[in-house]
Amino acid sequence: MDENKNTRGGKREGAGRPKGKKNSQRKSPEELATQHRVYATKKEWEIFQKNGGTKTLRKLINQGLFKEP
Repeated sequence: MDENKNTRGGKREGAGRPKGKKNSQRKSPEELATQHRVYATKKEWEIFQKNGGTKTLRKLINQGLFKEP
């Protein structure tokens, strides 16, 4: 038996990703979101947040309510 039975974490039998398994991406690189900086006044930012923030903005863009340049 193991003389040093530490119950404070560490390697456990069967824990973690199986060896040789590759990272899998759920989205293609074109679909992954990146950060962008947007400047707004306090009032504009409050209105943006009250109307759902980025979730609403993404929905409006995907529905075609914003024109593409």
